[in-house]
Amino acid sequence: YLYSICSSCNTITKEPCDYDLKIADIDPEKRICKKEGCGENLNLRKFIKPIFGFSTNNEKPEKPTLARPVSTYNRKIYFHKYDENERNYQEQVKYKDYEINYSYSPRGNLFIVNKGLYSSGFRVCTWCGYSTTEAVKGKKPHKDKYGNKCGNEYLSKLDLGHEIITDIIEVDIPNMTPDYGSDIYLSTLYALMEGAAGYLGIDRREIDGCLNYTNRQSIPSFIIFDQVPGGAGHVKRIGKNLDKVIAEAKKRVEGVCGCGEETSCYGCLRNYSNQVHHDILKRGLALEYIKALEN
Repeated sequence: YLYSICSSCNTITKEPCDYDLKIADIDPEKRICKKEGCGENLNLRKFIKPIFGFSTNNEKPEKPTLARPVSTYNRKIYFHKYDENERNYQEQVKYKDYEINYSYSPRGNLFIVNKGLYSSGFRVCTWCGYSTTEAVKGKKPHKDKYGNKCGNEYLSKLDLGHEIITDIIEVDIPNMTPDYGSDIYLSTLYALMEGAAGYLGIDRREIDGCLNYTNRQSIPSFIIFDQVPGGAGHVKRIGKNLDKVIAEAKKRVEGVCGCGEETSCYGCLRNYSNQVHHDILKRGLALEYIKALEN
């Protein structure tokens, strides 16, 4: 698939393409964002869906060492679109003096992409499926998973992608100040999900979220979705109890965990699935935003 995520409006475009398509040969018209009023130059990339999963080679494992392996964790989740054939509804919840709007959909389309180490992509053999995070230029002799020498020595640069359809809610958060950056919105988003897990008794691993800038470029909306395939109804409950979820989120980031306000820990905001954001998650920022809502 050929895809792009606009750096200006965050619009996602993707379409099937030939496996051997070269980015340099793509029509210049496709390099421009088509969203009305945007026109930003697009960074086009290719991704594949590993629908049959992954397998390792049959070589003997290397001797373990004390050095930690380099992490290639670079998975990011983006909201793509709603299913227009499904009935979506909007509701409003009051928290203190603010009316907070949210939309619910049983079939929200999410796009998950992994761009590899330092966003340099993966190198994949189109013959045997061999792949590596090594930034290979030119030929790369390699073996297939059975240990046989592969006849193809040229690897294609590709990302790994996946699409899921599940229950989602989109929360339109109040614009408290235009000076806030993505770090405060991400911190508040994860605080809300921790609050939802605590108040509603949801397994935290069964919900996740992301920011959505496609409707409002200055501030994002919060996308919260069910991790359970097809949806489990968790996010619908979150929407109906949003005021109580916010109150519980505040308790989560008030400092009971013991970490400083300038950081976060696994007792407040961090978990395995948001490792890519650990450096910018700060419980103090989430607390600041929730207090601003109250005042």
